[in-house]
Amino acid sequence: MSIDSCPVRESIREINDKSWVIGGRILLSRQSLPPSSGTFWGDGTGSFYTITDAPHPPSEYLPLPATSHPFEKVYDVGDAHATWIIGEAALKVQLVPKEIPSVTREHVTINEVKKRSFSFAIPEVYHHAEFEGRYYIFLSKIHGETLSQAWPKMGETAKQNCVARVVSIIKELMVWRGPNISGVDGGYLPDRYLARRGPREEKDWSPSELLRCCQELGMDCSTFVFHHLDLGPGNIFVNDTFEINAIIDWECAGFIPIDWIRTKFTMCPGLDLDDFDWEYLDKRVEYRWRVATELANEGFDQVTKKWFSWAGIPMNN
Repeated sequence: MSIDSCPVRESIREINDKSWVIGGRILLSRQSLPPSSGTFWGDGTGSFYTITDAPHPPSEYLPLPATSHPFEKVYDVGDAHATWIIGEAALKVQLVPKEIPSVTREHVTINEVKKRSFSFAIPEVYHHAEFEGRYYIFLSKIHGETLSQAWPKMGETAKQNCVARVVSIIKELMVWRGPNISGVDGGYLPDRYLARRGPREEKDWSPSELLRCCQELGMDCSTFVFHHLDLGPGNIFVNDTFEINAIIDWECAGFIPIDWIRTKFTMCPGLDLDDFDWEYLDKRVEYRWRVATELANEGFDQVTKKWFSWAGIPMNN
């Protein structure tokens, strides 16, 4: 099976217990000593992973065994996106959306964000590649719990402190301004809620079309501010005292109208807490509704009712 036809979740193939091929072109090896040059990181037990080009034609390899391998798959969505923890790194593999060919890549965004000074950590980019319609990015692993994991253990004060901190982070990012509704390099912004409703492959994600949509919704489009756009609790890491210390997953970040920030927190279920432990809807939405309320207290506007009408979705959904 060619790599472009195999499922994304099967992107890692095993050569032996110390070597793997990723995407048919990236050779991942584990060795006892760090190399003198090139990309490498620790495996967490004293050895090191390295990346080189895979041999062409590739050596024989097999699908990753169901057990007895050192990788942990932590994300697998619709066979379009999968993430593994590989020692002290995370590997993300995703399909490049054919309908958004000019979308800003995550490594571009992270590299630009790192040129600025923010009060939280973000991952380092170890390596990135793109071929056969797939995007591969190796990032440094962030330690600790996600806010979604920590939330059930938090008291009222800790929860409100985290919510206030999220709003503070949003205001930090807003200092960075852009000329269009776009990624940091002017590329397309992959926020499906901002594009006109319809089949995904028929949507127009260009900056000019997103601007037209925002104007139809009555947003203030005089200024475009930088925003993460996916500040759900699964992308926020906290330390042992529930203080936010890192933000991950910058693939959707870019410049947007200010009004979209609070609007998205009021209507986007992707910003909910993980629902496997929650029996009731009010618990799943607690985090994002608290953030939306704090944003309102800070003077952020929203166009939520207009968005539901514009998108043709009943408000109670």
